[in-house]
Amino acid sequence: MGVRPERKTLDRINNEEDYYKENCRWAIMREQENNKRSNHLLTYDRKTMTITEWSREVGINYNTLLKRLRLSWKIENVLFQPVKKSKTD
Repeated sequence: MGVRPERKTLDRINNEEDYYKENCRWAIMREQENNKRSNHLLTYDRKTMTITEWSREVGINYNTLLKRLRLSWKIENVLFQPVKKSKTD
């Protein structure tokens, strides 16, 4: 793999396989976090991302998206329904 680039660590591309050169890459922490088995992937309009990535994409808090999913909302509502302001705002 060569010399480790600054601020990167070794990451497996496919976590179901072992560490070998073709299955490894140097990755930043955000890339590694998005490549964990425990991530929940959501697909909308043929685009698949983690809840964290969707949160950044649509500007809605991760926990809000997670709560909506647990309440069995339709995926388009989970991702795109505006968040209501609380009465204390």
